[in-house]
Amino acid sequence: MTVSRSKISVSKDRKTSRAAKTRQSGTADLPKQIDQLKTRLKTARMQQQASAEILRAIANASGDADRSLQRISEITADLFNA
Repeated sequence: MTVSRSKISVSKDRKTSRAAKTRQSGTADLPKQIDQLKTRLKTARMQQQASAEILRAIANASGDADRSLQRISEITADLFNA
């Protein structure tokens, strides 16, 4: 069986066309992806800040559990917008 060069050429053109479309759609979605990543980064930073504040409250407790627990509940409420 022989395969003509024109069939091979068409097959390569289709693959190239699909790859170009994928790149174009990836580029078109880029602003949306950036916004999503910014949101995720903001959330992660807020969680880290809350964790640091909780650890700080525990470290500064000096035996006053009620005050530490109150501060932890405030931080948690802020984190979850309660």
